[in-house]
Amino acid sequence: MMVYAPHGTNREHLEEVKNQMVTLGAPQIRVFYTGEAYIAIEGSHRIAAAYELGITPDFVEVEETDEISDHDMQDLDDTCTVADILEYLGYSQYTYNF
Repeated sequence: MMVYAPHGTNREHLEEVKNQMVTLGAPQIRVFYTGEAYIAIEGSHRIAAAYELGITPDFVEVEETDEISDHDMQDLDDTCTVADILEYLGYSQYTYNF
């Protein structure tokens, strides 16, 4: 399963997330399926941490019209749709295969 993450990671924060994940287990990540790949709409650090730890996240597929208000897209409005996020992301260089 190919997943594009929305952002790169900060190494220090990534290590913190990995330490938490060892205790908490696999994270839940919301994704949108494009027909070819999944685009994560949140959780760049959680995705990278899971990948490095060999843990497959619990991917939850959302629809293009779903509103997202709890996400890590700081440059977007508080409430936006998945379509808004996909437009914001464009192509992501942060790709993971699970």
